[in-house]
Amino acid sequence: MLEREGLMVAGITSTCAEAVDLIAENEPDVVLLDLGLPDATGPEAVTRIREVSSSLPIIAFSVERTPEVIRAVLRAGANGYVSKDAPSSQVIAALEAAVQGLTALGEAEARALSRMGEAVPIADSAENGAEPHEVEADDSEPGAPVPVREPLTPRELELLRYLAEGYTNKEIARAMVLAEDTVKKGVQTLIAKLGATDRTHAVVLALRRHLIE
Repeated sequence: MLEREGLMVAGITSTCAEAVDLIAENEPDVVLLDLGLPDATGPEAVTRIREVSSSLPIIAFSVERTPEVIRAVLRAGANGYVSKDAPSSQVIAALEAAVQGLTALGEAEARALSRMGEAVPIADSAENGAEPHEVEADDSEPGAPVPVREPLTPRELELLRYLAEGYTNKEIARAMVLAEDTVKKGVQTLIAKLGATDRTHAVVLALRRHLIE
């Protein structure tokens, strides 16, 4: 499928060990990483590839869509995450986005990570062949802790944790006993401090920078 779409496949491996050797030898432009390899979990596979190349774009490819798995893989340094049942156009778009320095999440994965419903500006339904949600990646080495532009206050960290759990503004306002407008402004400030483009990107950056678990 990849070759049919105009990509050159540098190699195919069935284990993480083989992948690491192939990457070291061939220096590909991007990796489509199956998280079901027999000799490494998803985060472990990303980490082992990062030991060979700190900047090689990696798109995780899996049947899993749980927020915990997506967070763990992104925290390890993956540049994106696409489900195996996604249309081929979405897989190709994710690979191309990663090469361009973007973080690419399929629609379902973006929703699983943020659970923000229509509040998150993601692509149209995957059944319609939509491209993945793309956000600018920061300039740091993937997976490395990076200081935020401004220190976050305890309340902003609390707000960030609610965002990571997928709370809406209304739910956050109820939980933190604040006005919904106050929460909305707080989210905007948080996004600006993290240098993110939206709520989903803010959570991705926070995970990479180890601000939240």
